[in-house]
Amino acid sequence: VIKEERKFVAALRHTIFEALDREKAHATYVAECEKNGLVLECECCFNECIAEDMIQCAHGHHLFCKSCAKRFMEGWLGGENQNKLELACPSMGGCTAILPKSELMRVLPPELMDKYEEQVTKATIEKALLRGDLTGVERCPFCDFAMEMAVPPEVNKVFHCFNESCGKESCRLCKEPSHLPYKCSEVEKQDQTKYRLTVEEKMTEALVRECLACKAKGILSRFVKEDGCNKMTCPKCRGYVCYQCNAQIDRKVAYGHFCDHPRTPGKPCTKCTKCDLWTGNTVKDLQRIEAKRVREAGMKAKDDAYDDLAILKEDEEAADEGAPRRKHRRRH
Repeated sequence: VIKEERKFVAALRHTIFEALDREKAHATYVAECEKNGLVLECECCFNECIAEDMIQCAHGHHLFCKSCAKRFMEGWLGGENQNKLELACPSMGGCTAILPKSELMRVLPPELMDKYEEQVTKATIEKALLRGDLTGVERCPFCDFAMEMAVPPEVNKVFHCFNESCGKESCRLCKEPSHLPYKCSEVEKQDQTKYRLTVEEKMTEALVRECLACKAKGILSRFVKEDGCNKMTCPKCRGYVCYQCNAQIDRKVAYGHFCDHPRTPGKPCTKCTKCDLWTGNTVKDLQRIEAKRVREAGMKAKDDAYDDLAILKEDEEAADEGAPRRKHRRRH
């Protein structure tokens, strides 16, 4: 094992020294070119670079350094030209030429060229689909990968994505993650799952109380009330928590957090706004009140989820029509 490690370290040192030697040789070469006037000026940033670090458009009239070429490519990938198949010459002189792929490959990093290839492939497929040239092509619902499917989805229901960064399997009928052997109608859609979990979380929050003192220290302490008064004791830090408002109660305050004025049971106090010490007169009363609280929280979460879906749908329709997204106000 030690012998193998020594070989690895020796190989690593050799690689590092080779890289340093290359950098030193390159710096010497650049200095020599600058001394003899063998550098070219970038039309964009006006910096002078050696010929190996420059690219030219297809017409050969305009030169750009590799730093500017990298910025051109990044802007092209993230801009509004994603439906185009080639990177146009960025010259301000109205040049109609393109920046050839062979030139870009000389100066741009491989990961940027990979994104360029993916974008060109995507745009090519979309143009072919719009023309109606490709009728059997299907796309992965989770990325831009597409391929021709000779067998109808009723026969082969699973789409296997061969994109290395994705690799997911999806249902060709409902476009959800593959759910074999279940039918599409027998599984939850992603929106349905998100909606259900949201409602369940809000209902749980309405029932469960959390100690804020423990939470501030990074400790999770949650509990529910089965009986007794609303001054609850955290099982971990032994601090006081109000079950009605979920506030932390100072030990010096204790029962002073709650209303102590005489009043009719079930009626609010007319003299203060403090919390009630008791919720219901019996365990059944408590269960009924808590069930109502959970039910109301679930209904509110349900309404909010419907609002979110409606807003999302409106935004998608506006985006399809080219209109700007509108500002929405949630109803209460």
